[in-house]
Amino acid sequence: MFRPGPPPLSTVADGPIPRQELDVYECSFQFDGFISSSKECLTAKARASESFMSYNWESSNAKRKWLLR
Repeated sequence: MFRPGPPPLSTVADGPIPRQELDVYECSFQFDGFISSSKECLTAKARASESFMSYNWESSNAKRKWLLR
């Protein structure tokens, strides 16, 4: 399911994103085709419900803009 895109955002851990949100956040990138699936992402996918991902989608988009600026 890998799609070409920017390299994995290893610097995301240096940003103002709480650790407990990081896995789900990385997973939302993967849903958009920006990073490949990882063990953390698969774990987050198993834990996150569809409504949870939809609820946080606006927040994820804002964080993505912060990361890619």
